[in-house]
Amino acid sequence: MRDFPFRFLLLEFSASDVMNYPMSLLDSEDQRVYEEYKAGKRSLPNFKRFKIVEQTKISGKYLMKSLMEVCIKHEVNVMFCDNKHNAFLMCNSIFKRLMELFKEGSDEQERRVDF
Repeated sequence: MRDFPFRFLLLEFSASDVMNYPMSLLDSEDQRVYEEYKAGKRSLPNFKRFKIVEQTKISGKYLMKSLMEVCIKHEVNVMFCDNKHNAFLMCNSIFKRLMELFKEGSDEQERRVDF
């Protein structure tokens, strides 16, 4: 992305989802089941999502730290859009602002040439 003058990462999840990773992979009922499993009250269902949570070695705080380092070191704008629809709207808005910026810049250059 180094060659692009404007760098954005539009994420289809919230900052809370990152901070609570990997538990954010589970809905509230699955989180309850997982907590019961951790407390020794039941066995864990044989679903892929539970296996992912069990096998994940990195934390949400580490993921957030890594994202923030990308922002700072590489001048990338990270935007948490919460879902696919919001990411689409955000993308459209970014493109619209960039189009306006470039149009203003070209209009300004034309005015300078006219004088």
